[in-house]
Amino acid sequence: MSEKVKKWLTFGIVDLIGLAIYVFAWLSFIAPNKAGIGGVTGIATLIGYIYQKSNLGTFTLLINIPIFILALINLPKIFCIKTGFTIGMSTLLSNYFNQVLPHFVGLKNTPRFGFCFAGALLMGLGIGTIFKVGGASGGSDIISNLILLKKPHLKIGVVLFIMDAVVILLSAFVYKDVMSALYGCFVSLVYTRVVDLVLKLKWPISTQRGDHL
Repeated sequence: MSEKVKKWLTFGIVDLIGLAIYVFAWLSFIAPNKAGIGGVTGIATLIGYIYQKSNLGTFTLLINIPIFILALINLPKIFCIKTGFTIGMSTLLSNYFNQVLPHFVGLKNTPRFGFCFAGALLMGLGIGTIFKVGGASGGSDIISNLILLKKPHLKIGVVLFIMDAVVILLSAFVYKDVMSALYGCFVSLVYTRVVDLVLKLKWPISTQRGDHL
């Protein structure tokens, strides 16, 4: 097996692991507790809530298409290939997992905070893993990379948090619950911090962003 094939297999396996963790966090912990996360995932969650639809992966795909076109124009080809793979698998996993995964919902004696915290940790681990192998889940991840082309010194977690703010605020109006926005802020603070921590870890595989496979 050639080195190039090994790198692609490594990317595919690790990317899918990160994506599965991310989707699990989103569908089992974040969305059921109406925490207003940002980005394309947050927008898709709100659309699904408004129209009472469970195929959230389809919504993320439709939103991601024009953003992905921008990536094709401005970002390295290898990054776009990896991101396209992640977006496609995210659509499939989200639509399927939303039918089978358990939903951990905070009740009177089990506040949403604990579930949101667990979801934030897992989401950060998942996204961080995807970033670590040079991919992006689409949406704000792509936009953040476009921004980093001009401002490479910025921390990607900080960039993501800033872009999340508008969608998080919007969630308070959609869910008619200010706590949704507050929980969303908390989730974003935690998960973006976890992303930065994961990116600092040294892995035994080649994980440079934009790595030419």
